[in-house]
Amino acid sequence: TKTGAIGATFTQLLNEKSYLKTVVALSGTNVLLSDDTVSTSLLPKTYRLVNSKESRLSLQTYYSNRINDKLTMKAGLFAHRIGFDILQQERDTISDLLSDQVRVKESTGLFQGFAQAQYKLSPKLTLLGGFHATFLALNNTWSIDPRLALKYNVNQKSTLSFAYGLHSRTLPWGTYFTLTPPTSSLALPNLDLEMIKSHHLVLSYDYAISDALSIKSEVYYQHLFDAPVSNVLGYETYSPLNDRDRFSTVALISEGTGRNMGLDVVVERSFRNGWFAMMSGSFFNSTYVATDGQRYNTRFNSGWGTTTMGAKEFTLGKQKASALQVGARFTANGGLRSTPLDDALSAAAQAPIEIASRAFEDQAPAFVRLDLRFAYRRNRPNLAWWLALDVQNVTARTNINPYRTTWDPVEQKLVEDVQSGLIP
Repeated sequence: TKTGAIGATFTQLLNEKSYLKTVVALSGTNVLLSDDTVSTSLLPKTYRLVNSKESRLSLQTYYSNRINDKLTMKAGLFAHRIGFDILQQERDTISDLLSDQVRVKESTGLFQGFAQAQYKLSPKLTLLGGFHATFLALNNTWSIDPRLALKYNVNQKSTLSFAYGLHSRTLPWGTYFTLTPPTSSLALPNLDLEMIKSHHLVLSYDYAISDALSIKSEVYYQHLFDAPVSNVLGYETYSPLNDRDRFSTVALISEGTGRNMGLDVVVERSFRNGWFAMMSGSFFNSTYVATDGQRYNTRFNSGWGTTTMGAKEFTLGKQKASALQVGARFTANGGLRSTPLDDALSAAAQAPIEIASRAFEDQAPAFVRLDLRFAYRRNRPNLAWWLALDVQNVTARTNINPYRTTWDPVEQKLVEDVQSGLIP
């Protein structure tokens, strides 16, 4: 992955209570994914390629006005010119040739606007309301999303909040330009897809145990609609909601739904006396409804996840001009989901063949990883330098990668892949 950005900001103070801020930015990204293997004659072979380039020129301007001690208003406009150059290919198991699934060089405009007002109903209760609008020139789709939130300061240490919002987002650019059938047709069946929309409900509670220690908890519910799903025979359970690093390869319709719900808890000790720590935990359920009317787990429905991280800094020397840093990060989750494979059909095709009617029934074993970091920093009046060593998966645990199961032509069987071991 390559990325770069440059920008400029201009702020104009209109008076003591209002200002106008404008931002101009130019950014670009290039993501190249290539899955390679060797043939039975030990020759290198690419069986899947995704090369995605995107450039974005953005103009953003917004106005803020603190009308009085109780009421503050903000409004803004955003205009983006987006260019993208995308190539996605996959090798056909029968012809053994790479065929185009997405090939496009195009540009479009994305325009957004928002307006919001914050009003203090009382010293403890604050109301925030507004809307966010989006228009995509590529296919003339648009959405106006209302937002509303209430924040109640229970006391000096705790806050209770409730929020509702409708949120819309465009699809990955390559999905709009899926070729069906690959390379043999200029038809673009996905060009007119709607934006994915989601109703969000969030109830949160924050509590400051002390000046350095706090706990944050959040219960949420999301209902997705206008989600892309396939009604193509044999692909009735497919939805790009489950895609990870590639674009859709089949025709889609905007008639799918989804549901996410869960609980997040974060305990944080801010940096004081040379150390910090944070622990987070999540319990959740993530599902979608396909065109066959059935509800399925999403690929990402691992059920739970947790992360614990912390670091300690030791100052060195009489002048305290250098420091030794020691940190650790522990990550675990219930394991991502995958669709069961048909052994007989996989053997006949010499490639993994999924049982589409059982979408994401299987779940990988729990993912567990411990990372360590050691760093030395030296500060001088006109120069600072540091040296660091990062060790990922320090226990060398074997974590299954459920998305990289392959067919071994020598052993004549399906072979599971594993994720990276210890990486210094």
